Amino acid sequence: MRTPHIALLLLLATLSPTPLFGAEEEDGRVPGRITLSDGTDYAGKIRTTRGKPLRLIETGTGRRLDFQPAEIHSIRVFVESEEQVRVWRWVEDGSREKVFTGESYPKRRYETLVTLKTGQIHLGHIVAVLYVYEEGRTKPRKVFLKQKEQGEIGETLSDLVYVESVLFAGPVPDSIPDDTEIRLTVTPRENVLAARAIPRKRDRATPGLLPNLEGPIRFPNLLPDTYDLAVVTKGKIFVGLAAGTSGGKPIVGDDLAEVRGRVAEIADFFEKRVVLAGVRDGEKLRVLVFKERYGPTSLGGRQTFRRWEIWAMHRGGDRWIVTHRNYLWREHGENLPAPARVILKSSLLGIEVESGPVTVTFRVAGEDDR
Repeated sequence: MRTPHIALLLLLATLSPTPLFGAEEEDGRVPGRITLSDGTDYAGKIRTTRGKPLRLIETGTGRRLDFQPAEIHSIRVFVESEEQVRVWRWVEDGSREKVFTGESYPKRRYETLVTLKTGQIHLGHIVAVLYVYEEGRTKPRKVFLKQKEQGEIGETLSDLVYVESVLFAGPVPDSIPDDTEIRLTVTPRENVLAARAIPRKRDRATPGLLPNLEGPIRFPNLLPDTYDLAVVTKGKIFVGLAAGTSGGKPIVGDDLAEVRGRVAEIADFFEKRVVLAGVRDGEKLRVLVFKERYGPTSLGGRQTFRRWEIWAMHRGGDRWIVTHRNYLWREHGENLPAPARVILKSSLLGIEVESGPVTVTFRVAGEDDR
């Protein structure tokens, strides 16, 4: 994503010394250095809360992008707006007149720029805690990334000390890569209702842009990852279902029965939850789930609600735990036809995105449509 901060970022990156740290550790800690706005530095090994990724809400698009610390080269925090807010009070009860108390407090909003080790840049807002393990300290130090902050009465803007930068181990990216995207050409195009790109390392699918019937379906500004695609047409959902870097093995037999039982017992709005297919990659699963509910609504009448999702699951003790759910397609109405037929397609599997556009072609109808 191109931003007005790119030139400043590249200058800062060039001036920043490369930290002399080792490689990433198995528990998710990554060597790095955090600098606060008052000049304080904390150097050590950094992790997120319970190994969770850093989630950025992207400016302009509203996309939720998740990053692991090991993917990030640097984080820069900019002041988006700030003010010293004056405190007022009513002259007396029932009065419409206010008077300034002479007191004030600071208020500030921040914007965060994340540069990946690939050189890709994303601008937005992050709210998260970073834990810094410094040499000689028995407990990690907590450092907060914020979207907004308000101080106490009597404080000034200089009292609001914030994270100014986080620089992780690794070289400065040589350049900003071309826009990373998938360009999916589907024939016949007029049958396509929707398309989605499903990352294997992250928890949110990206919807495809269908600008017209002539050009390809575009998935712009993708994060580097391996993607499986889904194409929705009238009455059919074509999907590539895989897990991990190798793709995983189909879940069958007793394992499939166990997963079906587990999915059926996880209550939500939908009364019916069915596992249509699944793949295993070690202790991780990815399963295709169809959900349905029929009954009266607040809008009047009785309607059918349907939803298709891909669930990522992992083993937790004696049962499977849902890590995240990727939405594929939904429909609702009073007199719906039979549910869409789901067709697994190997041609929609394993699209590697690193830099620049990747072109994929897919034919809706053909000999392998089974």
